[in-house]
Amino acid sequence: MRAPLRARMTGFSLVELLVVMGVLLLLAILVVVSAGRIGRDVRLATGVNVVTVALGDARSHAIRTNNVVLVTFRVAPTTEDPARGQLVEVVVAEWTRDTIENEQQPGTQLDRFRPVQNLPPRQLPRGIKVAGPWTDRASGPNQNFDFTWLTQPQFAATLAQSEFDRSFAILFGPDGAVVTRNPFGAFAARQVPFVDYDGDGKQNGTLHPTAEDPWWTYSLNFREVNLNPATFLAVYDDADARQRYDTANWAANEAARRNALSEYIGLYADRINFNLFTGVVLR
Repeated sequence: MRAPLRARMTGFSLVELLVVMGVLLLLAILVVVSAGRIGRDVRLATGVNVVTVALGDARSHAIRTNNVVLVTFRVAPTTEDPARGQLVEVVVAEWTRDTIENEQQPGTQLDRFRPVQNLPPRQLPRGIKVAGPWTDRASGPNQNFDFTWLTQPQFAATLAQSEFDRSFAILFGPDGAVVTRNPFGAFAARQVPFVDYDGDGKQNGTLHPTAEDPWWTYSLNFREVNLNPATFLAVYDDADARQRYDTANWAANEAARRNALSEYIGLYADRINFNLFTGVVLR
């Protein structure tokens, strides 16, 4: 009589097996979620470090050469792969000491910059982007974030499917401080910097389609855009942001995309600020 009883006592019921399997499944889900969060955190931290190093290099170069040096951000032109996600690169450029007039916008003076040869572009981790405040536009009354942010657009196979945006830069003066205009420039009513990537001595681009907002557009076909001087930055996970919002109309609706990303950046981005007098990065 004892042998069958012992056999029954050492076995597991179906309910017990289901409970154990449920616990194991829950643990597996928690491990996957945690690993994903850790991966995103690592990518974001790496992006912040890459940007910080480039800013330090640019500031040092400005002091060493007694020139105006900027840091801007663009979609890496040789690694655009919509299937895998774009790579953004950090570009350090110096003023050529050349100011030209924008032929399409009379009265606008363009400070021409060129990439610094001994400071090659640095690539950010895939999916990480950098945003800067749109300083000549205030946030709308119904927006629940502090600033309207500019960031790198997402390109697709065709122009119709691609996004467009404005662009921005951090400018360091010859003393290393962050400036909002070239202290050696023409001091015109509209004086904006741009990077002459192809070295032809002029700006290649197109005006933004909205007549009342004639900024040059950063698009799939045009990269030498007006740069909006910024005084602080935000590094964020654009891939994560695009999973949280409906992006179906972002290519056609610039305002909807910018509002959604501004909300996300205000909540989740890592800010980079600068000392007001020295230009040293503050974290």
